[in-house]
Amino acid sequence: MRYIHTDRDRPRSSKGEPFVMIPARLREIFAESSLSGILHRTAGWAMTRTSQGLERWGERVRTPFRLDKLASSTLHRVLQNNSALRGVGVGQRCFVLASGPSTSSQDLTRLRGEAVIAVNEMFLRLRDDGVRPTVLTFLDGSYLEDKEGYRRFLVDFTKAAADTSAVALMPIGARDLLHRLNLVQSVKAHYMTSVGRILDYQNFHAAPPLDFTAPLPGLYTVTHVALALAIFMGYSDIHLLGVDMDYIARPNQPIYHGYGVNPYNDHDRLSVLDAYDQYNNWDYPAMLQHTAEQMRAFQWLNQIAACRNQLITNANPGGLLEAFIRQPFDSLFR
Repeated sequence: MRYIHTDRDRPRSSKGEPFVMIPARLREIFAESSLSGILHRTAGWAMTRTSQGLERWGERVRTPFRLDKLASSTLHRVLQNNSALRGVGVGQRCFVLASGPSTSSQDLTRLRGEAVIAVNEMFLRLRDDGVRPTVLTFLDGSYLEDKEGYRRFLVDFTKAAADTSAVALMPIGARDLLHRLNLVQSVKAHYMTSVGRILDYQNFHAAPPLDFTAPLPGLYTVTHVALALAIFMGYSDIHLLGVDMDYIARPNQPIYHGYGVNPYNDHDRLSVLDAYDQYNNWDYPAMLQHTAEQMRAFQWLNQIAACRNQLITNANPGGLLEAFIRQPFDSLFR
């Protein structure tokens, strides 16, 4: 701040009298003390309090202590059925089986007698290899569309669960549809729903609640759901298979899966980038961003498991996922 030291230094008015130079902070104090200044400060205070109130309301909705309050009474009763899965795997190990092409080179017959949580169409591979899964699950709402291929998927999915006495974990939207199609008579059907995104919890420095008896934080893929379920079920050692994530390095190549050709849709004829464009309207940068968010969500799940003294390892032979420590698949059977 520049101060005027002598009258000779001061600027002069038209009458030749020196101006009195008031420091900027004093001018601010005088302005704040005026009627307009008081009104301005009152309005600012009110806006700040309103903003803080909205932020606190947002935290109550998005933090783990409130998710169970968002479920209706009917939904609450449906989700409470998942309490039967809580802690059933304590002291045991399990395998989370995703559908990446790396599983094509692995001998999955070694999973016979193991606890296995398999996603999407991987029940086809397990059926061929004589493996009885513990849980079969899918997340994508496209499986519930009124299309012939997806209806066949639901028939085969529920039949595979019934034939192997596996739990069938599905999005809540499947419940009424399966009843209308008479597909739940002999199936141990369980349902899930979600609110928000799991990465939102990082903004509040709060661990997301992986409680399947209440709405979950939104999870990016069915494999994230399967890992969250393994944590909820209490498995001490969780070994992940089939999450390669190297499709980002070959976006113009066809989509490959560990179960072979998909008998329910025509995804196999599309390149990775074409599939993202067709089903999500995403270009390559958007695909990369979504993949990065998936990886951060895997890291978040790894931290949650570690806090519960549960260990997740990546048993893939390759791929780009480095959120978990690696452990060779063959070494798990020595």
